[in-house]
Amino acid sequence: SRCSMGGPSAAIGVIGLGVMGSSLCLNLAENASCRVAGFDLSAEKAHEVSERAKREGDLPFEAYSDMEAFVRALVTPRRVILLVPAGKPVDSALEVLGRLLARGDTVIDMGNEWFQLTETRQMRMAEMGIHYMGCGISGGESGARSGPCLMMSGSPDAWANVAPALKAIAARTDDGACVSYLGPGAAGNYVKMVHNGIEYGDMQLIGEAYHLLRAVGGLSNAQIAEVFAKWARGPLASYLVEITASILRTKDSLAPGADLVDMIKDSCGSKGTGKWTVQEAAEQGVAAPTMSAALDARYLSSLISARQRAADRLHFRPAVATRRAFSPMVWLARGALALVCNWMPRLGGFGARMIGWPLVQGGSCLVNDLEDALYSSKLCSYAQGLSLIQAAADAKGWQIELPELARIWKGGCIIRAAVLDEIRVALGRLKSPSDSILLDKNLSDELQVRQAGWRRSVMRAVEAGVPAPALSGSLAYYDALRQPRLPGAALVQAQRDFFGGHTYERLDRPGSHHTQWEP
Repeated sequence: SRCSMGGPSAAIGVIGLGVMGSSLCLNLAENASCRVAGFDLSAEKAHEVSERAKREGDLPFEAYSDMEAFVRALVTPRRVILLVPAGKPVDSALEVLGRLLARGDTVIDMGNEWFQLTETRQMRMAEMGIHYMGCGISGGESGARSGPCLMMSGSPDAWANVAPALKAIAARTDDGACVSYLGPGAAGNYVKMVHNGIEYGDMQLIGEAYHLLRAVGGLSNAQIAEVFAKWARGPLASYLVEITASILRTKDSLAPGADLVDMIKDSCGSKGTGKWTVQEAAEQGVAAPTMSAALDARYLSSLISARQRAADRLHFRPAVATRRAFSPMVWLARGALALVCNWMPRLGGFGARMIGWPLVQGGSCLVNDLEDALYSSKLCSYAQGLSLIQAAADAKGWQIELPELARIWKGGCIIRAAVLDEIRVALGRLKSPSDSILLDKNLSDELQVRQAGWRRSVMRAVEAGVPAPALSGSLAYYDALRQPRLPGAALVQAQRDFFGGHTYERLDRPGSHHTQWEP
């Protein structure tokens, strides 16, 4: 299960010694029991990684800033990992490697690359007899060093050659190494793309819960950190929930007494994989409202000056019905229910359901309801992502085993979460691979129990004017999925036939039909 030392030469090479590449080199040198060669155009960076390898246990690592010397240091058949920015830098590296590598050598691209570019490069490199594999890698810098999640695709012969080394460096759970060969082509890049789309949705859902706890619940960052720490020990246990608690506890070293999160500019960046996922969902005809909402929220966050101007003009006004609900009697009921919630949260939640209005804004009821909302919405995000992967697999002939994805996502990756165990079991029970995980009896029963808190959370957001597009989009997805008939869809199709002659299908007879509508 280890790669051969091959004498003084390197058994595997890594091009690109940035944050991810340098960490992966040291992981390979330490855990794959082989000498590793690293290349970077910057001689200074190459030297820095060499010094780090010495500090971390005199690891068997050689650094190069000359590509020909780097390739000569590799035993044959050569195995080269690319960890350079996606796009033109990859093509530039392949142009040079194409002149230096030989038939039977393998190149593994571990960047966040558009899957169609990977397929094009596979065909181009195959003409030279060189295997080109796409690999999705998740886990960030710490994962690259201590054990990432790896999603591989390409030539099965190449996989057999690189599998021992990659299994040795991947994260591990009780179910084995968090690396899997997903099939030919660019299946690995595609799965990683959707993984990132799910990640977008999960992060946005957590952000919305934080906003509600702060704006509606009136909790401090320290109090909210305790909420997330508690959630991290229960059904919501996940890497993202864990780091959220840590973030909210962190003080700002540059502004004494301030919480660091309050000093961070409220504008979210993105690198493209979320956008690609939403585009692919549209291409495959798969609904992905949680991921779409997360992407839109990032775009809206970047409009800081526009939002600041709008804040002076677009004022919040509660609905008339909401105002009437805030009568003195309702305020008394709210106070009484808040006391019950603090002492007996479940009983208080039952009372709120009986009254039929989200009376209790803060305290235990809000926290419990948001836990239900986060859990339910997270399931919807996973459901959308897995449906997209299955649709693409069906269209492209990939034999991707969805339960295997749930297995490898349990360790090393950013979206690792306790709920993946339930999802894996659910995927194994579904009658058809195209069925949604929400149809599984255990998961559907769980959603049924948590549904009231989920709805109250969305109602609270609407009532308070707090944007919660991912929470509400997830709920709308769930509600649309459980409708035996969507009257609005029938009307929209009738409209399409009215103005465009697009025809429609009938419930009572086969074929396409068109009506000469009267204006």
